[in-house]
Amino acid sequence: MKRLKPSLLRLSALSDGRLLPILMALLLPLLILSGFGLFAVIAFGYALQFAMALLVGTLLVLAPMLWLRRRPEPEALELAFDAPDLVGPSNDWSAAEQQIWRRVNRQIDQQLSDAADWTNLKDHCLAVVVAVAREFDRTELQFSLTDGLGMAEEVSRRYRRLLQANVPYAELLKASHLSFLYQHQDHLKVGKQIANAAVQAVRAAQFLNPAAAVIRELRNLLVGELFGQFSERTQWQLKRALLQEVASVSIDLYSGRFSVADAELQPSQAAAADRQHQAAPLEPLRVTLVGQVSAGKSSLINALQQDLLAEVSAVPSTDEVTVYQCTLGQDQVLSLVDLPGLDATPANRALALREITQSDLVLWLLKADQPARQLDQDLMRVLDAFYADRANLSRKQPPLIGVLNQVDRLKPQADWDPPYDLNAPETPKARQIQQAMEHNRRLLGLERITPLCLAPHKAHDGLEAIEDLITQNLEQALHTQLNRQRLDARHIGPAEQAKRALRSGMQLFRGREDHA
Repeated sequence: MKRLKPSLLRLSALSDGRLLPILMALLLPLLILSGFGLFAVIAFGYALQFAMALLVGTLLVLAPMLWLRRRPEPEALELAFDAPDLVGPSNDWSAAEQQIWRRVNRQIDQQLSDAADWTNLKDHCLAVVVAVAREFDRTELQFSLTDGLGMAEEVSRRYRRLLQANVPYAELLKASHLSFLYQHQDHLKVGKQIANAAVQAVRAAQFLNPAAAVIRELRNLLVGELFGQFSERTQWQLKRALLQEVASVSIDLYSGRFSVADAELQPSQAAAADRQHQAAPLEPLRVTLVGQVSAGKSSLINALQQDLLAEVSAVPSTDEVTVYQCTLGQDQVLSLVDLPGLDATPANRALALREITQSDLVLWLLKADQPARQLDQDLMRVLDAFYADRANLSRKQPPLIGVLNQVDRLKPQADWDPPYDLNAPETPKARQIQQAMEHNRRLLGLERITPLCLAPHKAHDGLEAIEDLITQNLEQALHTQLNRQRLDARHIGPAEQAKRALRSGMQLFRGREDHA
């Protein structure tokens, strides 16, 4: 009963909102009958007239709906279904993998349109695996034996859970039942023909009572139309869900993440490097601060920590990566990674690229009164090229939050009285801040940007907004971290391979001793 209610709700969704009108058409005769009164109908001999009135009234309700939803041709039937997906993309996937998912889903719809029988699903599943492999520039079946077995196991596990959640009493349908139906399908066809003939005979006998026969035929028509269509839609949705599960696991498999179980995850390479540079214990969420010289990275770290651990000076002071500790809210601990200020040297740009791509979230600091953005633009182009490279197709890009710092220096400089309403700016200062934010957003393609002022002897503004943005992007940052850990751990090192060889040799040696 627990799964019956959601299943009925799903049937309503699959009917595209037509369930209520159909139910009304079913209940309307009963309402009319209660109005006339059973006694009056029988007493005055109007049973046949009453049945005809019900027939006309029901057809007036049902005929327009049936006309508007005329069934398409069989070959186009499956593509006409617009049912909600039972399987969705993973939050751990990169933007490129999300696009692969959408393309493979279009192929799945076409496959079901061309051949929707259950017996075709085996070939469809293989075609889906091949399509995903090509998206990753891999040849088909290019995965290890253990990964292939794990893939079959994972698809079965997910599909089993899906059936239990969406098909009422799925656990009562035995494999032996399906096998019996398949083996005796020829006999069942004959039995069905005999049963249909018997039903027609019963229907003919029913017309000895015309009023009751008309009502029963209407009921059978409506219920048969409703649940017949539900059956087709449900079967199409379950077939599509199976192929989507295959596609989902295939994306994880060819990206290299699937071969690493959660229990096997080890600290990432970036975490090991942080231990050599950190000024405080390493914390789980890695937040990197990047920006030009004097953009205010150290000042922001100090403000977030509420402690003077990062050196603040008018000249560059962080000539290497340094990691600081910060607690956000009650329990979310961050590792604030302070990078050297951006310059035009290839080594500096390579360092920034490496740290950003090994981060879970990035705060990109921009000095409000500094119009030169060439260094920021160059780094952004390098970053975009990195994630566009097919070798990095499975890497999830961390959320980028732009921080427009030192907005108090914008004209008019003497005017500083926060907070300002930037959605409807009324003062010259507010308009300058809004324009500077829009300019930098367009220049660097940042989706999120927020103003900040941490100047001494002035009212601070914007720190809470940054903390709120970090909190809002926390889930995405954690998914990015998991993605990074899986990619770092997917290659088994020589030491582990040697251990496996040793264990295998010992088992072989013991086996020979047992046979001796």
